[in-house]
Amino acid sequence: MNLGGEKRRFLCYNRPCFQYALKEGRPVQENNWEKTLEQLKQELKETGDAARLGRLEQLEREFQQALSERVDIREFCENSGQALCITDGQGHITYMNDLYAQETRLRASEALGKPEPFQEPISLQVMERQQAVTFGNDGSRLELSNGRIVSGVPIFGPDGELRHIVITLSTEELIYQRYRELRKLMNKKESVRIVEGEDALQSLLGKNPAIREIRSLIRKAAPTDATILITGESGSGKEVVADCIYGMSRRKDKPFVKINCAAIPPNLLEAELFGYERGAFTGANARKIGLFEGANHGTILLDEIGDFPLELQPKLLRVLQQGELYRIGCSTPVKLDVRVIAATNANLKYRMQEGTFREDLYYRLSVFPVRVPPLRERREDILGLANYFLEMYGKKYSRAVTLPTDICRVLEQYDWPGNVREMQNVIEYYVICSEEGNEMSLEQLARVLQFSQQDTPTGSRLHPAGESPAAGGTLFELRDNYEKQLIQDALRQTSSARQAARMLGIFPSSLYRKAQKYNIHLAEEEIE
Repeated sequence: MNLGGEKRRFLCYNRPCFQYALKEGRPVQENNWEKTLEQLKQELKETGDAARLGRLEQLEREFQQALSERVDIREFCENSGQALCITDGQGHITYMNDLYAQETRLRASEALGKPEPFQEPISLQVMERQQAVTFGNDGSRLELSNGRIVSGVPIFGPDGELRHIVITLSTEELIYQRYRELRKLMNKKESVRIVEGEDALQSLLGKNPAIREIRSLIRKAAPTDATILITGESGSGKEVVADCIYGMSRRKDKPFVKINCAAIPPNLLEAELFGYERGAFTGANARKIGLFEGANHGTILLDEIGDFPLELQPKLLRVLQQGELYRIGCSTPVKLDVRVIAATNANLKYRMQEGTFREDLYYRLSVFPVRVPPLRERREDILGLANYFLEMYGKKYSRAVTLPTDICRVLEQYDWPGNVREMQNVIEYYVICSEEGNEMSLEQLARVLQFSQQDTPTGSRLHPAGESPAAGGTLFELRDNYEKQLIQDALRQTSSARQAARMLGIFPSSLYRKAQKYNIHLAEEEIE
């Protein structure tokens, strides 16, 4: 048996046969361990100690078997794809792979045997807490993190003493990779509930003329490759319309990638959508295929398109006009065949006026516009939707509950600022809080809807069915007046603009724009 010195040291001192030898007072000689073992076996034979000899031979066979199945630890660490470092129990570096040295700009020859040379060594945190520690993903000021995720995992010996600390540094590429894997999983789960063909329209519930018109538009547009812009208030069902379009399209067997443009930080959005080449920036250790390329030959949904960063809009326009994109750090265009569906609850024409949305991009997106009406504009659908969700959650929670007449009347009179999504949440709450034969009271429901049955001031969210919330004016004027009032009510009920935005279910930036539009004063501390 011929092992290198370092591997021999690792394998020998941790095997039972050599531990046995050491206990017998026969120290293993590093340069001649096989001879030491044979000498020990010969002595046991001469003394006639068959029991101890048999035990030693059994341990030797186990060792030989382990050797044949061993994993080269160093090779594993070097090819793990992780920037990896190992310290001893005192935080002194005993090993680092090439990727860790590259990311931290440390030289192994200078760092081995020394503590981590950082202001906040993660090994020190592990030693203090005696548990795994992660920095960099929670806003920590760890010098090493620099936009990365640093983890330290303790390794304890049989006596409970801290023996080693394994430190991993997740690079930007690895973070991107895990995010892509998560997106793929989410898209896979989403695709399960998408129904194909004419049956897809069954998920678009309602008998309102506007809903019937949307079904007709979907039948016309879905088989084409036209770019579609879906507009409507938050929670009105824009994603349901997008699912119907995809389910009735010729691309229904191809990828369907959904992106919330407001949920991804602007500094990551470009790389996520368009990809990048190796070496394009620090941490780009390999080529990344963007989500547009991942959706090639399929469909991509750009939700919250109104929040798409202005500086990236020319790149999106090129995808729409030329059917090609440029990865970050690449001068060669990538050809694409992607059907684009965009959705927004923002007024894009107002965004164009304020200079945050390109006019040419707007007209390229709105080739085939579809407007989803808010729930208050189709009150005849309220009870149908309520009963649909009642049945759905009744089955989920195994509860047979009904909607009494007084409850139905309140649901019809409520303006539903959160639209279908709000109704779904309210009905789920109603089912959970109700018991068979003992439904939620009207007073309880009133509290859920955030209004008092005895106190319904003019302009509140509660109106008699079929009546207008205000007298006179166009539909747009009524809408603006209603929106202005909701914002003012939210600001009165909260201590800051951010809390008011959270209460209304919109982003603070949207609230600031709307406040400016309606001449609503915001205190300086609120804006900050």
